[in-house]
Amino acid sequence: MRPGTKILGIGAHCDDLELNALGTLLSWRNEYDAEIHRIICTNSGDINNDRNEIEQATVDSTMGYHTISTLNNPDGNLKLDDVLIFNIEQICNTIQPDIVITHTEQDFHQDHIAVAKAVKAVNRYSKFSVLSFPSQDPKQPFLANLHVDITPYMETKLRLLKFYKSQQGKPWLDENIIKSRNAGIGGMQWSEKFNVQYLKV
Repeated sequence: MRPGTKILGIGAHCDDLELNALGTLLSWRNEYDAEIHRIICTNSGDINNDRNEIEQATVDSTMGYHTISTLNNPDGNLKLDDVLIFNIEQICNTIQPDIVITHTEQDFHQDHIAVAKAVKAVNRYSKFSVLSFPSQDPKQPFLANLHVDITPYMETKLRLLKFYKSQQGKPWLDENIIKSRNAGIGGMQWSEKFNVQYLKV
């Protein structure tokens, strides 16, 4: 990876990107001077108060994202349509990312699937590499062909995920489940797993 590589993380909900790629983003930012951006596609169902917004701002400030975009679609009812594709494409045209990290289509959550398919449509001219992370549902198979060593960043990942207090109690934020999903491979103590959907060379 060359210094200054632009990486755009796109998550359907407020904690999706951090759950699945926080260690990778920190690693690439610190070790390769990558420029990190993010998009959140829904309002995460918390439109009546600002808890999620405050929680997200705390995490974002620690992550040091270059830009943060929120599309404010309704949580649980994200539509794969021309509007979603257009909004993501406009942001991509502005940032011009080298790599996009997002959901896999092999997921059971309709919002996650919509985002994954929208990113594929946006990349119809093969403008950027696409890495997908696995579903939170362990029943959904996932073929990982990229493992990123996040051992130096695992403690930070666990700490930052605790800032999502309005989401605590959800199984995917259970520390033991997070650790099992981030178990390392080879000589790595902890790793995040991805499938390289498309590699721009």
